[in-house]
Amino acid sequence: MAALRSQRIEVVVELARRKLNDAALALRQQQDILNGEKKRHHELRDYYHHYIELFGAKNVGLRGAQIGESRKFLGQMAKAIEGQGYQVERVEYQLAQLQAAWHSCYLKVQSLTDLQSRYRVEEAMNRDALEQAAVEEWVTLRSNRTP
Repeated sequence: MAALRSQRIEVVVELARRKLNDAALALRQQQDILNGEKKRHHELRDYYHHYIELFGAKNVGLRGAQIGESRKFLGQMAKAIEGQGYQVERVEYQLAQLQAAWHSCYLKVQSLTDLQSRYRVEEAMNRDALEQAAVEEWVTLRSNRTP
């Protein structure tokens, strides 16, 4: 007997589920990366503000060269913070792409699962119809053989 459509589509459903799981894993990993990048950005900003407070408090007795070095350092820190902000944006964009891919996989699994369910209902109806026909045939044969 040939395999039922609901059984044949099971391979396709399983492959779609694996792809969904892979997409979910990639999504979690990207979220972890984003959390790390945001943490670095926050740490850089905190360090920058802390350094400004220290620089402002010690500014009174500093020589011109030390003030220049501190300003240069603050400028470099500002660029690093800006660069890290761009990195956070890039990772957020990648996360959005992965979310869209996951959602697409999710919809495909749902669609395939629904199709498989419809096949099962259809197969059950066909099986019931065949059983009913067999019963009717049996009753007809039985009634024709009455002595």
